[in-house]
Amino acid sequence: MNVVKQVVAKTNHYCGDCGYGVWYFDHENLDVANRLPICCRCPFTPNRSRIRSETACLNWIPKKPGELIVTPDKIVRP
Repeated sequence: MNVVKQVVAKTNHYCGDCGYGVWYFDHENLDVANRLPICCRCPFTPNRSRIRSETACLNWIPKKPGELIVTPDKIVRP
């Protein structure tokens, strides 16, 4: 008997496009090329900052329209 595996398409979500993330706009937290923030604050990891390209946790929600989104795949400016 042949067994067929079903492949589930998984969408990658990042901390940079999570609605809970709050960007750090301090001078030392901006990248050189685009002057965009590198780190964000997350209420679910209070003891450290999250990097925008980190894989998001299970609490991920989409950002509201018009908010800054920075991920490895895209940059959406308000």
